[in-house]
Amino acid sequence: WFEDVCEDAITVRGDSEGQESWIIGGGAYHAGDKVVQHNGCGTVNIINFYAEDYGKVYRSCG
Repeated sequence: WFEDVCEDAITVRGDSEGQESWIIGGGAYHAGDKVVQHNGCGTVNIINFYAEDYGKVYRSCG
């Protein structure tokens, strides 16, 4: 669990098209901006993840 998230709690970097990343379980509190930042190619799957008091759960920049 992440508490008092600054910029983002999790950063995923995908190097190749078709790559899959999984976030299973866990959670984050007090994320003024985003919880998950995805840079690059591929897919991010998020299941059973709890977020409270956040700007956005997921942001893609790739």
